[in-house]
Amino acid sequence: MSLLTALTSHLLNHAGLSASIGTRVYPEKMPASTSATPNTMPLVTYQLIDEPMVTTHTNNNLFMARVQIDAWGGSYKSAHAVADQVFLALQGYRGAMGDQSIEVGGCFRNAKRDQSNEDVELFRVIQDFVINWKEMV
Repeated sequence: MSLLTALTSHLLNHAGLSASIGTRVYPEKMPASTSATPNTMPLVTYQLIDEPMVTTHTNNNLFMARVQIDAWGGSYKSAHAVADQVFLALQGYRGAMGDQSIEVGGCFRNAKRDQSNEDVELFRVIQDFVINWKEMV
């Protein structure tokens, strides 16, 4: 299992977040929206920013991933409510993630910022998290 798959599973299993977004967690960008099938808000998107690797003397691979997680909403308040739930799901998390094949040594938010798009009336809260992890063998 990859870190991003495990992260998606972890977010979907967080009760406060899944109560807000259901299963609407998408890699990189939200699905295309049309007038016939508009996107349901709020939702979350994520993307891997970088992931340097360190190999120990015992050939264990340790990773320090920086992941951007965006909370999207139809209002400023709803985007921030979802961002707060993402924060609660991840900040300070340690332990198994996903199907137990990923072990997180620590997860911490590095940055948070707002970005709105007035043309389509969407509000976005961008959070960058640093996740220290390794694969369980």
